[in-house]
Amino acid sequence: PPSAESLAREPPGSQPASAPARTAAQPATPPASSRKPPPAKTSGGSGGVIASLLAADGCLTLARGVWAEVLRAGDTAIDATCGNGFDTADLAVLLALRCAEAQAGGSPDPPRQAPWPVQAPSPGPAPVLAQAGGLTVSPGRLVAIDVLPAACAATRERLLDVLRVAPAPPSVEVLCRDHREFPDCLLPDSVRLIVYNLGYLPGGDHTRTTTAEGTLASLRAAVRILAVGGALTVMSYPGHLEGRREAVAVSEHLAALDKRCFRVIVCRPSQNELEKYLTVVVRKR
Repeated sequence: PPSAESLAREPPGSQPASAPARTAAQPATPPASSRKPPPAKTSGGSGGVIASLLAADGCLTLARGVWAEVLRAGDTAIDATCGNGFDTADLAVLLALRCAEAQAGGSPDPPRQAPWPVQAPSPGPAPVLAQAGGLTVSPGRLVAIDVLPAACAATRERLLDVLRVAPAPPSVEVLCRDHREFPDCLLPDSVRLIVYNLGYLPGGDHTRTTTAEGTLASLRAAVRILAVGGALTVMSYPGHLEGRREAVAVSEHLAALDKRCFRVIVCRPSQNELEKYLTVVVRKR
């Protein structure tokens, strides 16, 4: 079985509403104490977009929809603030699913080689390339980054559970470093999806938080490596002081991107300025 040598955030409900809680569903069955609570019930609807908007973690549900639509077989994805590994695990499952679809001939995209030099991540074996219709299909690559060793350890553990049962697991790396430091081997226009879940690590030191300066530097690097047709998703948490400063800086920076090349969309509740919100950036050309 594959091993995750190197790529999370806490489930919702672990922090007060004004704090930047990390929200993501776990694809693998976690311990009962950390399971995500049932979805919020809504009146007069059967689910879908309205239910997602009304749910406490609605912005993250919308972000996951973007991930599912953007990722294809063989793509590279980055979780730039992996935390406790929930988002990373979701991305790993999506990449494995896309590869399995391509092997079965169900993917709308033709199988293709990986868009990066295929070499062994350190440590671990080189990714296994699956065969589909006589063509080689890369299982994809997933990179998770966090500056906190405890977050990286939690992500590795969660990925081990996910990748053990994945039919076509991606190559994964968990890197303990600042989120502005992407691997040098990631070339311009080579990454399909980059995910940010800002703020502090739930259950950890709340004074150790992402900052406006660090996140802006990371976003500048992310835009350079983002492929045409790819996307960035950013969850901002203005419920604490540095989170508010960071959210304003991120919003201003992304709004100033060249509109000929990028489309920037903000999903934010207008009745509570302290509530978390989602920004999606799609590269058009």
